[in-house]
Amino acid sequence: MKTKIQKILPPGKSGNVEIQHFNIDKVKSIVLDLRIRVSGERDTYIPPGDYVRLLVDNNLMMSDTPAELAMTKEFVDRAHGHVLITGLGLGLVVLDLFNKPEVKSVTVIEKNVHVIRLTYPRINKFLSKRYEFIVSHKDAFEWKPCDMITIPKDMRWNCILHDIWSDINDLNLPDMFKLKRRYAHWLDKSDPDRFQFAWSEKEAHWMRSMINKARSVKRRVRLKAGV
Repeated sequence: MKTKIQKILPPGKSGNVEIQHFNIDKVKSIVLDLRIRVSGERDTYIPPGDYVRLLVDNNLMMSDTPAELAMTKEFVDRAHGHVLITGLGLGLVVLDLFNKPEVKSVTVIEKNVHVIRLTYPRINKFLSKRYEFIVSHKDAFEWKPCDMITIPKDMRWNCILHDIWSDINDLNLPDMFKLKRRYAHWLDKSDPDRFQFAWSEKEAHWMRSMINKARSVKRRVRLKAGV
């Protein structure tokens, strides 16, 4: 039986982008869990079940596994008012916001037109005008509100999510900082609960701290050895 997400997002392909359905059985789940334990990754266990994934150039961009959904839960829980998102992907956050009456509109910036063609019409159909849902075909590092004729030039947002990365990596931290600094201008300053959130930022900081600790230990070992 298809999951809710699979019903909303059937398999399809456009250009270099593809939506696939896949299954994780009990054996595969156990094997993946063992690999995760050996690698030291955090909170990436995938229980048996049916899932949806987005591939770009045959590389995994994202999926609807519990571990990945959990990484945006904090943002979804706090989201309110007018929401701005950089990166459309499968539109999972947009779908999660469906059940939040305090959300008034969602604006998404996506640079890959094939992602938009595959995802936007299906997500929009499901929302049934629950709130205003707008997608702008633009690079997140270049986008400005004035690029869109459908929104006021003085439009401001209550919360902003940056979700353009396919992997958890501390090397993504500089881009997270750039986006947060750029988009801070478009937060609604009159809202005391305004905020920005970057996907995998906490995990990237944890990764960097582990790398720095490893380097520190290596330096101490070299000093003791007189190298």
